[in-house]
Amino acid sequence: MYVSEETTGTIKKINSSGTVTNASFVTGLSSPYTLKFYAGNLYVAERGSGNVKKITTTGTVTTYASGLSQPVGITFDDMGNMYVTEFNASGNIKKIDTSGNITTFTSSLSNPFGIMYNSASNDFYVIEIFNGKVKKINSSGVVTNANFV
Repeated sequence: MYVSEETTGTIKKINSSGTVTNASFVTGLSSPYTLKFYAGNLYVAERGSGNVKKITTTGTVTTYASGLSQPVGITFDDMGNMYVTEFNASGNIKKIDTSGNITTFTSSLSNPFGIMYNSASNDFYVIEIFNGKVKKINSSGVVTNANFV
């Protein structure tokens, strides 16, 4: 398990018995938030710098995407495209395709935070943290209220 510490800018690795096995697996990050594993790498949204970092299993850190506004949530679709929530008034979700191109997937959400992808329905679910709503977004970027039965 990996844990990000926003205030110290570190990611710690914790083994199955709960022991911190490497207190400084990665250091020097700018307000790291969401951690997401994909294709054997760890991705971290850096809210402070506006970057998403890619971290290999050996701890090598590279910038995967930059120029984002307070990125906090990360998910991937079945094609390997990354989706990142921007936690601000614009309410954007950015799509970063496998070539690194960044586009606005959808906007006008109210401080989107967490995001997840449902591969069975090809839909995304986003938490609007301040109003307590969950939004459903289809693959075309159309936003509706999520209805859970």
